[in-house]
Amino acid sequence: MSRRMASRLARVVSACVLASGLAGCASLTDSVTATVPTSGPIEEGQQVGVNPADNFIRVIARGPSKGMSPSQLVAGFLEASASFDDNHAVAREYLIADRLGDRHGADERADRGRPA
Repeated sequence: MSRRMASRLARVVSACVLASGLAGCASLTDSVTATVPTSGPIEEGQQVGVNPADNFIRVIARGPSKGMSPSQLVAGFLEASASFDDNHAVAREYLIADRLGDRHGADERADRGRPA
C-alpha cells in the first residue's frame, strides 16, 4: 500500500470514528441532559448552606458633597443611615458642619435648633 492510500485510508477511518462518536453523543442528549419537569408531584428538597447570618443586604452609602440642597442632605443622611459600616460613619459625615463647605449661616443656625 502506498503512502498516499494509507493517508487517505487514515482520513476515512478518522471521519468514520468522528461521525459515530457524534451520533452517539446525539443519542445521549435525552438521557444525560437536565430538563424541567412538566408533570408529577412537587417535592421540597433539602436546604443546602442556609446560614441566617448571610441573609442581609449591605448598603454602600455615599457621603455628602458640596452644593447639595437641604432636601438632598436629608435624603442622603437617611440613605447613609441604613449602612452599619464603622458605626454609621458615612451618616455621621452629614452631621459635621465643616463637610458642608460653603453652606454656613442660616442653615447652621437652623441645625442648632435656632430659627433661621
